[in-house]
Amino acid sequence: MSKIPQKYDTQISKVLAEVRDHGDLFFVSKKGHGKTVACENLATEIVKNSNNKLIVFETFPKWSREFGDASFMEIPSHWIVESSKVVNIEKAWIQHERSFTVLHGDLISQFLKENKHCIFLISNEDIEKIAFFEYSIIYRFYRRQYDLLRKGYNLDRHYYFVLEEAQNSLDSKILSSRLFRRYRKLFSEARNMNLHWILISQRMQDLSTYFRARCSLAIGKIGLDDYDLKLRRLLKPINNGKQILELDRGSFFFSSINDIVSFPKFQPCKPNEFKYTVKSKPQKKGLIQKIRDVLNRPIISVEETEEDNYINIDRDEDDLGVTFEDEDLIEDDLFGDD
Repeated sequence: MSKIPQKYDTQISKVLAEVRDHGDLFFVSKKGHGKTVACENLATEIVKNSNNKLIVFETFPKWSREFGDASFMEIPSHWIVESSKVVNIEKAWIQHERSFTVLHGDLISQFLKENKHCIFLISNEDIEKIAFFEYSIIYRFYRRQYDLLRKGYNLDRHYYFVLEEAQNSLDSKILSSRLFRRYRKLFSEARNMNLHWILISQRMQDLSTYFRARCSLAIGKIGLDDYDLKLRRLLKPINNGKQILELDRGSFFFSSINDIVSFPKFQPCKPNEFKYTVKSKPQKKGLIQKIRDVLNRPIISVEETEEDNYINIDRDEDDLGVTFEDEDLIEDDLFGDD
């Protein structure tokens, strides 16, 4: 393996310092230029800091096959359901009225607590369900950081969220207006909570301006339409012009440091998969069976009390309002173990 030049280490340190102190990062380039490889190299440096936690969201198995510094968990399609179809939400991760519910929150919490760095492989074809799942995870960390600040604690830890195909999660034309507004609020306040976004997409125009304008840029080789409509005016003050159109594969121009970084080839290593077992919940007794149980109950005393004649019928949970777990979030540490 060729030795990485000292200049590369210095450049990466500057890029990460800008992301940590000032906000978020947006990788954009044509397919095949090396966006994910560059981001994996950047993530390798992020996880070296013990105060950082990395969470990756993907819908195609790339990170879950290559990034060995994290563990991955696959989210089956039937774990994300429409709220109107939910009857029992006892183990829901987060649920919003007339929206979606992420089931098996106990397993997701266990995964986040037991692993320092996490990859979610979301096996779902519905873009809005994918976006809601990503929102639900990030929102959980947002609420915990908010609770720590409100109670006077210092925020020493940093959380980095990598969104592959970010245009699918942050596009007002795809998402419902309600979910998009939630994302806007979350994104605008996240940097104050040490929550950092690393977005990856093929075209600048596919990502909503609200999010793109608040990120520093990592620009690879892009299409002429992106260059003519967006980048030409953005790059005019820094005199990089058409050099962007001629970048070598794996090289990106970082606007935060006004320099081009050439990333080395990433050395893949298979991450561990989080193994879990979904226990089937015992079926509740129906009304007829409960009546039979009462009638067949042995008579101990001749004197019957009012309580003896009362049939306690457990009603299924049917409240589909917000059911975010509202325990003490300071105790609910999702930072994970090394």
